[in-house]
Amino acid sequence: MIYSMTGFGKSQKEAQELQIRVEVKTLNSKFTDLFCRLPKSISAREIEIRNFLTQQLERGKIELNVQIQKNHEGGKSVFYLRGKSPYIMLN
Repeated sequence: MIYSMTGFGKSQKEAQELQIRVEVKTLNSKFTDLFCRLPKSISAREIEIRNFLTQQLERGKIELNVQIQKNHEGGKSVFYLRGKSPYIMLN
């Protein structure tokens, strides 16, 4: 559980087939207010991502921005938010 409510984090990961960029911004707030900006390829998993963030962050205004680009055409790709759950498979 993370207790600080104001912060910014950014990460980028390049795999063989994907380039993934994730930004998280948080501001102090009494309640949890979550805004997710996701690509269409993972928008069906938004509820799982929101539940994951809600479990990890206690409260505050939270903005998540995820960008995924395929480097070249290939098979299916999988990436994990944390450990092995929840995972997201891209076609």
